[in-house]
Amino acid sequence: MIQISGYSLQFRRDEVNMIFVKYDNNLVKVYINDIKPVIITYEEIVNNPELFEYYMISVINTENIYKLDKDEKNKWCLSARIDNKRMFYSQFYDVIYSFKRNPLNQQEPKRISSEKKIKKFYKQFKLLLLSYEGDNFYFNLMPEKLSLFDDYLYKEFEFEIDIIEEDTRDYIDYKRNQRLDKVKNSLLKLYNIPDDLITKIKNI
Repeated sequence: MIQISGYSLQFRRDEVNMIFVKYDNNLVKVYINDIKPVIITYEEIVNNPELFEYYMISVINTENIYKLDKDEKNKWCLSARIDNKRMFYSQFYDVIYSFKRNPLNQQEPKRISSEKKIKKFYKQFKLLLLSYEGDNFYFNLMPEKLSLFDDYLYKEFEFEIDIIEEDTRDYIDYKRNQRLDKVKNSLLKLYNIPDDLITKIKNI
């Protein structure tokens, strides 16, 4: 079954949206903003640590990876939680990308993009997303450099536990465990996850 997921990074004036459409033949169409999408294999995503982390977080934070809804302009909309300034993720889902035609109903691609297009994609990926790594406030507070995924878990689950009042701790712990279960279930549904990452997910 075709899956679609999205990651959105928003600053005051800048916005970067990354969309993954994963097909049954293990090819993935990847969009970054309005740049022409590239088609690569799922194995290539798994074997690229930075790209795979963005893919994982997109799956976790997308409202529904199997369905898109239409808006008042008759466009197909993808909703996800937003990464705000690399500081926190929004609590609610917002539309991060819209399509004139539903990508879930389109014919799956038969081959990957050319080497030239793939190189151009990675150049844009590094320019638009990896260049923001050092601007993360919480990231800079940590004694050791965190991976994107570890940083996501820290912001989602650890920081809020530190600041809550004692009488609300049990409730927050309950909600935290609910979200952790969703993270685990979302990630463990992915295909071809390396064994060491599966162990890490299960031990969250």
